[in-house]
Amino acid sequence: MTLPAHVPAVWLAASVAANVILFLLFTVFALSRKSERPAAVAVGRDAEEVIDNWETRIERVDVLWFPTVTFSPSAKRVLKTAPGVPHCKNCARALSLSKDGNKGWVCPACSQSFPETLADVSILDMISKQAVKHFLERHPGFQTK
Repeated sequence: MTLPAHVPAVWLAASVAANVILFLLFTVFALSRKSERPAAVAVGRDAEEVIDNWETRIERVDVLWFPTVTFSPSAKRVLKTAPGVPHCKNCARALSLSKDGNKGWVCPACSQSFPETLADVSILDMISKQAVKHFLERHPGFQTK
């Protein structure tokens, strides 16, 4: 292989060195990412315990909710519940907080507005309890904390 006459050897050496450094950085990054577990499967107290998530759909307070129940299949135990964010019942898009002076929630797709009370603790607790109830109905033998 012959090099073109206009490429100095110093530039070639710098290019090779840069590529080697990038290769080493990406290798270190890839090895550090391999040691981490994905979010859906995490290690619990026991090294054999696997944690999984289950999502359901609930229609309450004129909006849709997609709560997530985190559970351990080996221990047959519900670990935690997250109610998620409210979604528009008409277009199933996640609601966002209103950016104008009005307090409340608004659908970014259809511009329908909802009261700010959707984020009250009592409503979030109701959604979480309903999600656990749905999970326990569909997964007999599981227990809550």
